[in-house]
Amino acid sequence: MSKQAPIVDLHQMGGVNPLPTPPAWWATIRLAHLLIRGVRGARVEMEGFPDSLDEPVLFAMNHTHRYDFLPAKVALDLQQKIVTASVVKYRAFQHPAESLFMRKYGNIPITSRGYLIGADFAVLHGRKPTEEEYRCLRDHVDGRGPLPDDPVYTAIQERPRNMLGLSFDPAEQSYRDMILRCYEQAMQGTVALCRKVLDAGNSVHVYPEGLLSLRLGQGHIGVAQMAVALDAPIVPVGFSGMNELYEPRRVFPARPGVLKMRFGRPYRIRRDDLKGFQPFKPEHETTYRPILKEETDRLMDAINELLEPECARNGDDPGYALSGVARFLD
Repeated sequence: MSKQAPIVDLHQMGGVNPLPTPPAWWATIRLAHLLIRGVRGARVEMEGFPDSLDEPVLFAMNHTHRYDFLPAKVALDLQQKIVTASVVKYRAFQHPAESLFMRKYGNIPITSRGYLIGADFAVLHGRKPTEEEYRCLRDHVDGRGPLPDDPVYTAIQERPRNMLGLSFDPAEQSYRDMILRCYEQAMQGTVALCRKVLDAGNSVHVYPEGLLSLRLGQGHIGVAQMAVALDAPIVPVGFSGMNELYEPRRVFPARPGVLKMRFGRPYRIRRDDLKGFQPFKPEHETTYRPILKEETDRLMDAINELLEPECARNGDDPGYALSGVARFLD
């Protein structure tokens, strides 16, 4: 059995401070700039940055490389005097060294139903679920039928436990309802951390795809919900060139060159047909999904227009670098 990376729970992630300490931020940005530009000879060229941003925003950017947030943060700070907090998956907090960096330098943890399902399974059974087990559990949580009659799934449904920081009593609540409760509570925590960032005068950097994708992939409805919850403007961002200059899983570039960072026009989501909508409430996500998807498609179209051809959409191929359970757990 392979060694399982530590699981992080809702309380641990809710306690993350999304605001970096100024000395640590200043030192990190300038050291990263020295290594990226001075030592490696790579630079970020910005195009179309909005003439005037009089309030913090959500920078919604494509995600082609594991560490593309770093040159993006450096460029926004040094070229535009904007401090950003990146929204990152819980899985980035599973390893001590990476978690330390994430906690120190302005990052906001975000979860998904997939992580909650996989992490709860791993805690209960001492291993990650297989792809088949995960698919059965996900289909059940999404309302597509009961779980198989098997001891693995019986334990999932019937064993009382601490589910990622929340008490689960199967006599009072179903497994499906408990996962959805965890999801709603976790996402409200993420919204609260984002609001803390905006209230401090900083901006939020978020990936609408959620997953690492060599080409622009499918957008998920989370960014639209976040923008509504925070009443914050969205700025589409197309970031190109990472995989030409960076080796996979390397923090700094392997060769000199230019990274293109292009910006679209800021806009707010304000629609009469979203009145009464409560972001990240599971039943509201279902009811309002067509509207949220329409807004998500609008955003992804804007990002696609800002990308170089090698990063733009390519038919039905999303170019995802991760698949299956690996999307959620290391």
